[in-house]
Amino acid sequence: MKLRRAHRRILVGLSAHMHHGLDLVRAGLAWRSTVYLHLDRLEMAGLVKSIHSSHVGDPRRYYWITDEGREALHAVLHPSATN
Repeated sequence: MKLRRAHRRILVGLSAHMHHGLDLVRAGLAWRSTVYLHLDRLEMAGLVKSIHSSHVGDPRRYYWITDEGREALHAVLHPSATN
Protein backbone atom coordinates (compact mmCIF):
# COMPACT_ATOMS: atom_id res chain seq x y z
CA MET A 1 0.00 0.00 0.00
CA LYS A 2 1.33 3.39 -0.97
CA LEU A 3 1.08 5.67 2.06
CA ARG A 4 -0.74 8.90 1.36
CA ARG A 5 0.07 12.02 3.34
CA ALA A 6 -3.05 11.54 5.51
CA HIS A 7 -2.03 7.93 6.20
CA ARG A 8 1.46 9.03 7.25
CA ARG A 9 0.03 11.65 9.64
CA ILE A 10 -2.30 9.09 11.19
CA LEU A 11 0.49 6.53 11.61
CA VAL A 12 2.72 9.16 13.24
CA GLY A 13 -0.11 10.02 15.63
CA LEU A 14 -0.72 6.39 16.48
CA SER A 15 2.97 5.60 16.93
CA ALA A 16 2.89 7.13 20.42
CA HIS A 17 -0.08 5.17 21.85
CA MET A 18 -3.58 3.93 21.14
CA HIS A 19 -6.14 6.54 20.16
CA HIS A 20 -9.68 6.75 18.98
CA GLY A 21 -10.55 8.54 15.76
CA LEU A 22 -11.61 11.81 17.40
CA ASP A 23 -8.23 12.06 19.16
CA LEU A 24 -6.64 12.17 15.72
CA VAL A 25 -9.13 14.81 14.53
CA ARG A 26 -8.57 16.96 17.63
CA ALA A 27 -4.82 16.74 17.14
CA GLY A 28 -5.25 18.05 13.58
CA LEU A 29 -3.98 14.82 12.02
CA ALA A 30 -7.13 14.02 10.03
CA TRP A 31 -10.48 15.46 9.03
CA ARG A 32 -13.57 14.26 10.88
CA SER A 33 -15.22 13.31 7.57
CA THR A 34 -12.35 11.04 6.47
CA VAL A 35 -10.56 9.80 9.59
CA TYR A 36 -12.48 6.52 9.82
CA LEU A 37 -12.14 5.86 6.09
CA HIS A 38 -8.35 6.22 6.41
CA LEU A 39 -8.25 4.10 9.57
CA ASP A 40 -10.28 1.35 7.85
CA ARG A 41 -7.91 1.36 4.86
CA LEU A 42 -4.87 1.22 7.12
CA GLU A 43 -6.43 -1.63 9.09
CA MET A 44 -7.24 -3.59 5.91
CA ALA A 45 -3.60 -3.18 4.88
CA GLY A 46 -2.46 -4.52 8.27
CA LEU A 47 -0.78 -1.27 9.30
CA VAL A 48 -3.08 -0.58 12.25
CA LYS A 49 -5.32 -2.69 14.49
CA SER A 50 -8.39 -1.73 16.47
CA ILE A 51 -10.52 -2.86 19.36
CA HIS A 52 -13.90 -1.75 20.65
CA SER A 53 -13.90 -0.24 24.12
CA SER A 54 -14.88 -2.76 26.79
CA HIS A 55 -16.62 -0.09 28.88
CA VAL A 56 -20.39 -0.26 28.86
CA GLY A 57 -21.86 2.71 27.02
CA ASP A 58 -18.56 3.63 25.36
CA PRO A 59 -18.96 2.98 21.62
CA ARG A 60 -15.43 4.10 20.77
CA ARG A 61 -13.00 2.02 18.81
CA TYR A 62 -9.33 2.39 19.75
CA TYR A 63 -6.53 2.10 17.20
CA TRP A 64 -2.81 1.37 17.43
CA ILE A 65 -0.02 0.94 14.94
CA THR A 66 1.26 -2.56 14.13
CA ASP A 67 4.89 -3.59 13.62
CA GLU A 68 4.20 -3.57 9.87
CA GLY A 69 2.83 -0.05 10.20
CA ARG A 70 5.96 1.09 12.04
CA GLU A 71 8.16 -0.45 9.33
CA ALA A 72 6.14 1.21 6.54
CA LEU A 73 6.26 4.58 8.31
CA HIS A 74 10.00 4.27 8.95
CA ALA A 75 10.60 3.41 5.29
CA VAL A 76 8.72 6.54 4.18
CA LEU A 77 10.27 8.89 6.75
CA HIS A 78 13.82 7.53 6.41
CA PRO A 79 14.20 6.18 2.86
CA SER A 80 18.01 6.10 3.00
CA ALA A 81 17.92 3.75 6.03
CA THR A 82 16.12 1.05 4.03
CA ASN A 83 18.70 0.85 1.22
